[in-house]
Amino acid sequence: MAGFQVGIKHEGKIGTVTYDEGKKKFKVEHPDKSVIKAVTEYLNTKQEFQIPESQQIDDFRVDRVLPGESKMYAELALSSMHGKTGVLVLWDKRKITA
Repeated sequence: MAGFQVGIKHEGKIGTVTYDEGKKKFKVEHPDKSVIKAVTEYLNTKQEFQIPESQQIDDFRVDRVLPGESKMYAELALSSMHGKTGVLVLWDKRKITA
């Protein structure tokens, strides 16, 4: 099944996060084991996502799910990961996987 891979960076060291949409799983690779642990824990913890229901600023639902539940939630979680873990997502290194 399809998925994607993005680069990650922490303290000058580069790694990757790969999302497998079929298995709904993440694989984290980085030279620093503490980064792997932090990112893995973050991506395997239920989070609250505000999902717009219309164009109105206050019209949204709150979904509390694991980021791996769908590609959308995976991308949303990665978008806020730097603020939560200090690990930067390198979106310009994004690849679609088969």
